This record gives sequence, C-alpha cells and structure tokens, in this order.
Amino acid sequence: MSEHEEEWFKRYCENMEQEFGRGWKRRLAQKVGVGESNVQAWIKSGRVPPAVRKAITLSDELVALKNNYEELCSSNPKRWIEEVTIHDRTTFSVHEIDVETGFARLVADHINDIDVARELANLPEIKERIDEAVHCLYLENMYDDPDDLKYVKQLQNIDWNAKTTLEKRAKSSLEKVI
Repeated sequence: MSEHEEEWFKRYCENMEQEFGRGWKRRLAQKVGVGESNVQAWIKSGRVPPAVRKAITLSDELVALKNNYEELCSSNPKRWIEEVTIHDRTTFSVHEIDVETGFARLVADHINDIDVARELANLPEIKERIDEAVHCLYLENMYDDPDDLKYVKQLQNIDWNAKTTLEKRAKSSLEKVI
C-alpha cells in the first residue's frame, strides 16, 4: 500500500470520528459489511484492503448521488409541476419548455401521486447525472477484478436518454386523454 493510500485511510478515519464521534468504527464496519475488530485491525496497521477502499469510495459516491437526487426532487427549472383540483380530487401535471418552439408543452397529465410527478419532472436531470457518474467510474486502473471493469462498461453502454417505463406510461395515458 502506498503512502498516499495510508494517508487517505488515516484522513478518512479522522473525518468519520469527527462527524460521528463515539461509535464511528461501528458505522464504518457496517458500511463495508465487516466486524468492528476488522476496522480496529486496519487502524492499528494503518492499512485497508484495496477492495474495502473501493467499497468505501463507492458507498460515499452513492450517498452523494442520493443527496443530489433529493436536491433535484425539490426543484427543477427545466420541468415543473402544476396542481389541479376539481371536485375535491387533486391531480398533477408535468410541463416542460419545448426546445424547438420555445413554448411550454405538457409531458404528462392526470398524475394522482405527487411523488410520481416529481420523479417524472426530474428524470432528464437524473439521467444526465447518472450518465456523468457512470462515465466517471471508468478508471481502468481502479479495478483489479475483470468483472468489475465489465460491469462498468455495461453501465456505460446503457442509453440513459431512452424513455423510461414511467415516461412511456405517462405519454400513453396522455394520448388516451387527448
């Protein structure tokens, strides 16, 4: 293990202790799925196995992506949600600006659940961020196991701009209404 990697682990442990205080070793052990005694041994030796370092890094990246998702759910300027109440029944619709005409267009209507409307409103931005995150994962020297690299390549080959089932359903229900 290089000096840089040992420093990384030392800083990581210090950050965990600062953030969580007492019990931070238990949290780290839970994060990577090992017993606290393993964490204690890593601290004592100043070394962490490469697979564990990857697990920690990927776990932290996942948390960051989830936080970004939550931010996106709160507001997205490209698409917006409108609420309509008729006879004590509230439904939601999702709208966006058509880039060709500059006019607003209806993406989906008659959505009963606000969370579904939020997901649909945020899908383009979420897909873009996922695509960026997957693109960043492709660091050939980071993966020892050939299956890891194969998995990342499969992720990169997914067409993140393809319509999701949710988008297809929203479009077909919109066509039925019209």
